Amino acid sequence: MGSEHAVTSIVDAGIYAEGRRVATATTFAETFGYLDEHPESFAWIGMKRPTHKDVDVLAQQFELSPLLIEDIINAHQRPKFERYGAVGFLVLRAATYRDTSETIEFGEVHALVGDRFIVTLRHSPTPDLSELRRELQAKPKVLAKGPRVVLTRLLDTVVDGYRPVMLGIENDVDEIETEVFGGASHVSKRIYQLSREVIDLQRALRPLRQIVDDLRDDPIMNNAPNCCASSCATSRTTRSASTSASSRCTRRSRARSTSTWRCRRSGRTRRSPT
Repeated sequence: MGSEHAVTSIVDAGIYAEGRRVATATTFAETFGYLDEHPESFAWIGMKRPTHKDVDVLAQQFELSPLLIEDIINAHQRPKFERYGAVGFLVLRAATYRDTSETIEFGEVHALVGDRFIVTLRHSPTPDLSELRRELQAKPKVLAKGPRVVLTRLLDTVVDGYRPVMLGIENDVDEIETEVFGGASHVSKRIYQLSREVIDLQRALRPLRQIVDDLRDDPIMNNAPNCCASSCATSRTTRSASTSASSRCTRRSRARSTSTWRCRRSGRTRRSPT
């Protein structure tokens, strides 16, 4: 094979043997060279916003299915876990609550996982996986279990990130309730925006149960019967909370509409109680 195209989207590529980092690669070819030198090792490659050319090189080096290549290139995938031959493919939607704008920022992360490698691909600034890598590198006994540990901890990281988002949503709903019954004129737009964000969050949450079930049944999780337990529990709690928030948003919207209609019917300028 000729010289490899310079893959600029690689942000880190570590080779791990017995849970400890033994080498750092800068290209996919180097990665395979190190894996040959360390037969018991695995590679964790992190990529951010890969170009089509980068994905082409990734596909050639890892012999990926054309269908899988199409999924990698196309962002805005639904959360899922699928298997393409010897490679598992995970898609997750991360969420971050921004206090300054009181909005939810969504991100997307993909993971390719095999017996001796995991490749994480971010199509957005969030989630930042550098902290996850540092955390696992500090626990060699955990990281020694291989790519499946990285995969499950990635899932845990994304799911744990939903908790502060739900707290932010609950605070927004409380503020909207105060504005509705205080007669604020701009509240309809805020209700609509929050309702859309809650719907987007539910779309990220709903597939998680199926993802956990699929992972438990997948060969990559052999000898890991309790995998994803915390993610499953957290996703159930968060999904329930998001449904509750959605219902509250709907009630507040209806309350505002009914209150305004009554005022117009009666000719009053104040809002009547609902």
